[in-house]
Amino acid sequence: MDNSRTKTRLAPIFIPIVAIAIASLIYFVSYKRIQKKTTLLKTAIIEKTEKQEELEKRLSAAQSMLEDIGINHSINPDIIEWAYKNSKSYVPKPYVIQYLHEAKKYPYYLMIVALIKEESGFDVYARSKMNAKGLGQILTRKPSSGESVWADHLIDQGVWEEEIDVFDHRKNIAAINYILKKYRKQFGSWKKVLFQYVNGDSNYVTRVLSNYAELSLMLEDLDSKNPKNKADDDNQPKDLDSQESPQPE
Repeated sequence: MDNSRTKTRLAPIFIPIVAIAIASLIYFVSYKRIQKKTTLLKTAIIEKTEKQEELEKRLSAAQSMLEDIGINHSINPDIIEWAYKNSKSYVPKPYVIQYLHEAKKYPYYLMIVALIKEESGFDVYARSKMNAKGLGQILTRKPSSGESVWADHLIDQGVWEEEIDVFDHRKNIAAINYILKKYRKQFGSWKKVLFQYVNGDSNYVTRVLSNYAELSLMLEDLDSKNPKNKADDDNQPKDLDSQESPQPE
């Protein structure tokens, strides 16, 4: 009888204690979850801010470099706009201008630009399923066997110092020029050169030649307004063999 009364008296005390304990536990678990989510969110914000700051620094450095060497004044503005419009959305304009400036050092300037647009969209770190890399999608090695396609040859010829140079825009463009020049001597026709470059895709050849035609018209239009710019068109490939269909070797 006394025990029953004792339990009855203690019940009103224990029920609130248990309720408080459960509520505290729920609060603690919820707080931990919120704290974890908050920490993750803060980390993500910090990482995003750091990446944004790094990108802004790189863009600022690139812009300063372009201004210092006056690249904007040495490239046809129409070609700059064409290249930037046809570049990947994440490629900064100063980088595109830098690539154009580098390509202009070579005899086949416009053909190199036309090819880069088709190959990588001016993404210097582009990599294909076949393991072709960089602006000109140079196939360094066969993906299946690892056997060298261009890597060893370009290093032996002094175009590259090491295979990682494929991701250096200067060295990649130098490799494009080397390959075009080599194929030009070997195959003659520009259609055959491009056909060989891409390993047998006629549609690719048509697209690159179409790009080249657009770029050539821009130079011709600029030359008609200012004869001093005629130098931009020096050594550009004139004989595009329009009557000849590309044939595989």
